[in-house]
Amino acid sequence: VSIGDSPVKNWRLSGTAAMPTASNLDSGNMDKYKKSSYACQACPIRCGAIIEQGQGRFAIAGEMHRPEYESLAALGNLLVNDNLESIIKANDICNRYGIDTISTGTAIAYAMECYENGLITRADVDGLELTWGNADAIVALTEKIAQRDGFGAVLADGLAKAVERIGRGSEKFAMAIRGKGIAFHDPRMSPAGGTAFISDANPSHHMNSQIAGMLENGTPIGSDPVLQVPKLDPFGDFDKKGPMYALGYAYQQLFDDAGMCALYTVNTQPPDLAELISCVTGWDFNWEEELKAGRRVLTLRQAFNAREGLTPDQIDLPERLKTEPLKPGAVPFPKIDFHALRQGYFKAMGWDIKTGIPARPVLVELGLDELTKDLPA
Repeated sequence: VSIGDSPVKNWRLSGTAAMPTASNLDSGNMDKYKKSSYACQACPIRCGAIIEQGQGRFAIAGEMHRPEYESLAALGNLLVNDNLESIIKANDICNRYGIDTISTGTAIAYAMECYENGLITRADVDGLELTWGNADAIVALTEKIAQRDGFGAVLADGLAKAVERIGRGSEKFAMAIRGKGIAFHDPRMSPAGGTAFISDANPSHHMNSQIAGMLENGTPIGSDPVLQVPKLDPFGDFDKKGPMYALGYAYQQLFDDAGMCALYTVNTQPPDLAELISCVTGWDFNWEEELKAGRRVLTLRQAFNAREGLTPDQIDLPERLKTEPLKPGAVPFPKIDFHALRQGYFKAMGWDIKTGIPARPVLVELGLDELTKDLPA
């Protein structure tokens, strides 16, 4: 929140000036609930934690994992909610019902803005007072969504259906891409991140742009010649970044496919993945082959969407994120031409910007010709 990357009040505000009590949500404040640490398979860092919070009106039954960043943002600062115990409770409800915290928080934020603007009333929402920061209402509505109870059923199928049901111009409050809630990293601060939101085969995904962002900001990702890119303006040169993004996204794709921890790609130079794969498999696997493998996966995923009729013009950021500046208290950033960035990336990948269909020579080069014969001509 302090640097403006994490949204406040349904992406209308940012920074600690908008939410001075945001530090209540700092992870360290949950140390008093911590029972033990846990890790992904074989990881020595053990960054996860098991917590227990059995006191007060937001007590949970038994143990749960400590809420992580996206959940804290979704059920916290997005809703101007600084009550940490209520976030733990709402996160626990989502866990027990198997629903996504990003989608839940985004749906509640949409409903709160509808309520604020008189599109829905207290009678419509089962008597809840859906005002910003109302922790009790947030927990109650999370439970209602999970159980499809009352107004919760209006939101339970996601934002696209909720907008259909409420109507009345409420789509401008739905902060989603094709109905999918946006992960809580503001694209107005990251050209590479925002481009990934509207260019990846899984729109609004937030775990695929870190390496492209490192390249964009001049951070080296390795010494091999194929990993070098020209220095460009992080908030400019929009027509020149296609090859840079193609390299970064392909590297990230294979990094994920290899089962590597994404935290390796957060502002630190990642390990030599080509060398690691060679050591584990015995393959003679160099960086050119690695990036080709990453492009192959990206292209196959894109081909699937194109076959199903999902074209680039159907995927875009909400109008609020394209037209409204970050405010208040955040560093002002120039306006980003995400459409030019996407067009450059698609061109570098050999994908048609109108249809999304990969060019046939690209499919042949990547060994995907046989798998993509059902693509439209």
